[in-house]
Amino acid sequence: MTDDRIDTGTAALTYEPPSIEIAGVTYKLRRLGILDTLRLAKIVAAGVAGLGREVGSLDTLDPQVLGMLILAGAPFAERQVLEFLGSVIGVEPKDMADPNRFPMGSEVQIVEALVTHEDVRAFFDRLQAAMRAPGMRSLFQSKSTSSKADTAGPTERSSPSHTPATSSVSGSQRAGKGKRSERD
Repeated sequence: MTDDRIDTGTAALTYEPPSIEIAGVTYKLRRLGILDTLRLAKIVAAGVAGLGREVGSLDTLDPQVLGMLILAGAPFAERQVLEFLGSVIGVEPKDMADPNRFPMGSEVQIVEALVTHEDVRAFFDRLQAAMRAPGMRSLFQSKSTSSKADTAGPTERSSPSHTPATSSVSGSQRAGKGKRSERD
């Protein structure tokens, strides 16, 4: 019987990372490791926070979604994205600012190659296998809390309100269109 973990590891050891051509120059992507996982996690977290979204379930995270999250996170983690993408192809981040070497769309090419990278695919295969383990699944599932009945007002956990319950100021006065006070 074949142990899939050994086969996956062997394939990853003999795998040739992809190459891409940008502005007439061929760049070979390097092997990826644990440090890259941590860098990507920071980029994705910054992007998700910047977008005001949640990643959702780790079950739905795959290489293509990762690629979209890297691109979506770029405005919120520009330096980290440039450093990471530059390191993947062996280029300094400052060199990536040269539009003659890296015209607009180069970042998309690098991310497209990255999501086909065997190291990324192997990582997601292992992550999905780990997520099937009962302990991991329960750790990452969100727990829903039930709402209390009849909470039309403050609850025990509500903070005191700093606004009066009723206001005598009309909408036009709040908008600055109402009657002026004697102090104005």
